[in-house]
Amino acid sequence: MSVETEPTETTNTNRTLSFLSGQLSPVEVAKIERELASLWTLTSSEHDAGDGSAKPAYVIKSCALNFVLLAKVSPANSEQSLDNLLAEITVRHPMRAILSMVEEQDDATETRIEAWVSARCHFLPGRLDKQMCCEQITVSWQGQKFKPESLASVITPLVIPDLPSWLFLPGSTISLESLSPFLPYFDHVLLDSRSATFSAEKLGQFQFIQEAAGKVVFIDLAWLILQPWRRALAFAFDEKDVSLSKECLSTLDTITIRCGRDGGLLQSLLLTSWLTRRLAFQFQKLTETEVGYKVEFSGKFAPLTVQIEKGDGSARTGISSVDVSFHQLGCCKLEESLKVSFSQGALSVCYKDKCEFVELPYCPELLTGTTSECGMSELVDDALEHTQQDAYYLEAVSGLLEMFQ
Repeated sequence: MSVETEPTETTNTNRTLSFLSGQLSPVEVAKIERELASLWTLTSSEHDAGDGSAKPAYVIKSCALNFVLLAKVSPANSEQSLDNLLAEITVRHPMRAILSMVEEQDDATETRIEAWVSARCHFLPGRLDKQMCCEQITVSWQGQKFKPESLASVITPLVIPDLPSWLFLPGSTISLESLSPFLPYFDHVLLDSRSATFSAEKLGQFQFIQEAAGKVVFIDLAWLILQPWRRALAFAFDEKDVSLSKECLSTLDTITIRCGRDGGLLQSLLLTSWLTRRLAFQFQKLTETEVGYKVEFSGKFAPLTVQIEKGDGSARTGISSVDVSFHQLGCCKLEESLKVSFSQGALSVCYKDKCEFVELPYCPELLTGTTSECGMSELVDDALEHTQQDAYYLEAVSGLLEMFQ
């Protein structure tokens, strides 16, 4: 006969220390909330007032939003790399983080779902006796073919009501079409549509965005990355420094966008779609070339050709430069090209000897000169500040679909 004993004070202290240090504690799927409540209760009763004991410092539990990261296991999306990403994000955004990993196994005979809980803690500035903590739930789904309904039945009850809720899909490992069971529980879907290629799968993703935009806010990292480039092009036609005539906007002749060989093609296509839609050019034809795409448009006064060239710029990933030439029509007499180029930390906007600069966000990746895009944690940080649907993004998505349909 087995006899259950009450947990000792030492056992409870060890559980608390393990929880607060970020170690994963296995838990039954049906008892996730109960286990978290128990651990927080132990934590609040065992904080250290500074007597030098091994008990944890005073803990402040904080949660401002729900953040579910949903991804299939892959070399680019390992559980460890995504766990590290959440560790960085939670320092600046207190949240209930739910890491949901999907692993499809050809030889699986049944679906298996496992769960763990842990805390993400950091000391308050200048205070080693107080730490801010939020909770993380890790859920692993394993089976032969991913069944969104079975995972959604575990994840969605864990979303705290009355708090902003985000669903993040890094890369393209999970198709947007499989999100239907999740969407009613989320305010925002954060996705990363960046890619070195454009495929039928990408096309389906943007079709889904267009159809579901009225139900949830879509925030795309590929679009947010373009903000400095869009600003740089607009600066060329303001009344400072370069100061080109706005009448030349309708006389665009050729735009050449160069991007990295390892990524930047999708961003280039979105930039093309945004600019041509804003200036009322009409799409005519798209041709795939050896290095990218040639896209042809008709305009009010003259045709426009956009050349997208992959692997012909200084950056390995992201856009590296945009060159714009003009028809000499009407009042527009520009003889040389407008050049927007990436250099470490900024974009230069130049016409002849006139230049101005658009400062890029500070992040270590930009200082290498091999990419014009920040790392994932900085991009997600920025994305969480955008809570409204960007109508210009949806317009660019519409233009993109028009090119490929």
